[in-house]
Amino acid sequence: MTEDFVSDEAKQVEDLNWDKFMNDIVQRETDFNKSQKDHIERYEDHPARKLNKRIRETPHNRTRFTRKK
Repeated sequence: MTEDFVSDEAKQVEDLNWDKFMNDIVQRETDFNKSQKDHIERYEDHPARKLNKRIRETPHNRTRFTRKK
């Protein structure tokens, strides 16, 4: 594309700086990961989590239905 066909508005759009938006996204992701990690550590020994781990479907407590031929 040559410079003759590029409008002034298009040149301004090309000069945008996205660092502000990317820094905001990175900061939000970091905050979310930190809060999620804190939540997991706080409720690691919660009774519901222990129960879920104990009765989760594993090969030795699975029930299978087989139809007779």
